[in-house]
Amino acid sequence: MHRGQPGARDVPFLSRLAAELPPVTGPAEHNEYLALLDRVLIDRVLSVRETDELVRMAATLGLDRPTATRLNNDYLLALARAALADGHLDEAEYQDLVVVAELLGLGDQAVRPALDQAWDEMPKRATDDRPSAVPAAPAFHLTEGDVVVFTGEMSRPRDELEQIATNAGLVPHPNVTKKVTVVVAADPDSLSGKARKAADYGIPIITEAAFLRLVAATTTRKASNLVAPTAPILA
Repeated sequence: MHRGQPGARDVPFLSRLAAELPPVTGPAEHNEYLALLDRVLIDRVLSVRETDELVRMAATLGLDRPTATRLNNDYLLALARAALADGHLDEAEYQDLVVVAELLGLGDQAVRPALDQAWDEMPKRATDDRPSAVPAAPAFHLTEGDVVVFTGEMSRPRDELEQIATNAGLVPHPNVTKKVTVVVAADPDSLSGKARKAADYGIPIITEAAFLRLVAATTTRKASNLVAPTAPILA
């Protein structure tokens, strides 16, 4: 799950934060940190660069280790709510929560409490006591017209990946600008000029595998939108 040099990989980013700071942060700083978490965890890989970015962000915002840990738990809880939004949890959703919990330094033991709390918060149907649908937490996704940049030597030829992007309604672009949605990198810790510029602009840098998952989700979403409902949707 982690990438980069082995020495850096062995140090959880939470342990690099100050153990205690004066309580001067508030919701704005917390939301900024959570937004960064959402961006760096899009591909479920926490690169060394992204780890360093989280540490710098926490230091800049004045977040100490206990506060960051609480916010990481809040983020995991939001994912648990989204996973349970349809009233059930499949194995893939559970494993995704485990991966995120490990990346956040919480350990897999944090997953069950998050799921229990998310379940308890859900409104229950009077008839069968099963949870009704609740709005899922916003999730990153690619939409038609999004601009994608590729960098590095990947498992598939560049022109094949660009064709996949085009077929999904995305726009491959040779250079990184502020209008780019994501940069797909062979190595998330790449020192290429494209990766450095993307990091400077705050553009997500994702793996090839994550890009293909996002494209598959985009294709599925577009197909489902083309199917007209045959019966009214009941509240």
